[in-house]
Amino acid sequence: MGVGKTLKELLNNKGMTAKELSEQTGISINTIYAILKRDNDSIKPESLLKICNILNVSPNYILGIPDRTPLEIPAVEHKISLINKWFYESPYKINLHENNVYTISDQKRHIAVYITLDDIEQIYRDMVNSCEYTIDKFIFEKLKKEDKNNLMN
Repeated sequence: MGVGKTLKELLNNKGMTAKELSEQTGISINTIYAILKRDNDSIKPESLLKICNILNVSPNYILGIPDRTPLEIPAVEHKISLINKWFYESPYKINLHENNVYTISDQKRHIAVYITLDDIEQIYRDMVNSCEYTIDKFIFEKLKKEDKNNLMN
């Protein structure tokens, strides 16, 4: 089931209309209708988080992602794929390089910072536990902490 079908089901279960969701989230009615009609696996993170807050569900639920990590997918790779899915249509992406080196990149500003497995866990935990996460703040703090040890794309 895609995002649109899940959202439609949630609205029906809560007795809410697309117009009411639009008014409560501040997302245009045209965007809400597009999400409902398109029914693919992607949604802008900002829209996803606003909808989650109003409907009181997790991003995982709307994205159709099971709460448990499938056994056949290593935990870190699974979390990276979920984070990158949350970042869909945003300039951010977590990348795996040779020798298990990870970076998070901001493609608009053409910068990337090294991150650790603990950083990935923190990002994932923060995104799951709250519907708000500012990756800009994370990158800024990481650059500041590591004395601007960043990569230029």
